[in-house]
Amino acid sequence: MYINYGIIKKARHISATILCGLLVLIAAVIYVFQLPRVQNAMLKKLLVSVNEIIPGNISFGEFRLQPFNTIILTDLLISDPDPVITEDFAPQDTVIAARTVILHFSIRSLLSEVPILHRGIVEDGQVNLVFEEEGINITRIFPKPQPEEKQLLSFSNIETDNFRVRMFKVGKAENIDITALLHACNFIINFL
Repeated sequence: MYINYGIIKKARHISATILCGLLVLIAAVIYVFQLPRVQNAMLKKLLVSVNEIIPGNISFGEFRLQPFNTIILTDLLISDPDPVITEDFAPQDTVIAARTVILHFSIRSLLSEVPILHRGIVEDGQVNLVFEEEGINITRIFPKPQPEEKQLLSFSNIETDNFRVRMFKVGKAENIDITALLHACNFIINFL
């Protein structure tokens, strides 16, 4: 029985070349996604979609995705496009602001039905709660989900460093709706 070792050697060489080419292609894709310009462009397109869904405006300074487990946002700002304006009250259009937000995740948890962020760190953040006649500004921008609606995102641990909550009462908002306040606090705890 004659075995042609030349064909086997060529097959190994072709297989090794294809495997190396695939590895180089994967490395190139990972490298391209690590470029800040590409990451910012991708997230800005996503934010355009999110800003169409919610009545607030979300913006950021810089977005970085570190390989496989960390998202870093700098200069995060969620603002109210329609703040309450009165003669006695300067409009508070900033709802949430943070210098740095670091989110840790796993690929497996992001692919689950409700994506889970395992750990979050908010540095130099602030929430401005404005008690209006109709309720609280944050509940107007992020309404309480209905029971039949699917939860979009879940957080398991949020740490804060130098974080402030400021509360303002505007106009005839004499009685503070405790349910709305609890929803706002729940939002701050679970969504930030």
